[in-house]
Amino acid sequence: RLQAFSSETAAPQQVNTTGFWRRQRARQHDRSYKSACPFTVHRTASDNLPVYVIKRKNRTEDVTVIKKIRGDPEAFRKEIEFLCQTRASYGKSGFLQIVGNHRRVIKGYLQSIGY
Repeated sequence: RLQAFSSETAAPQQVNTTGFWRRQRARQHDRSYKSACPFTVHRTASDNLPVYVIKRKNRTEDVTVIKKIRGDPEAFRKEIEFLCQTRASYGKSGFLQIVGNHRRVIKGYLQSIGY
């Protein structure tokens, strides 16, 4: 913190130099639900949520894939099944797979809880 002197008064004023963007980032990511949540979803290196839609069965079936899940996988699976109203399963690679294109719903949910 720096002290700035004005020409009108001799009392020093506090100038906040912690950075506007740092305050905005802290305000944007309110993680109050995160401590109660039994799972976490880590972001990618480019700061995106790891939710992808891939095509299967000769490009006629959409499958939503969620990667980088840490914590309790069964709690996350139940939460996503309730959210999307469809069955979800873990594939051979450990990724959560949901039949259908549910990218917008899942990304909106993850952003709303602070991930």
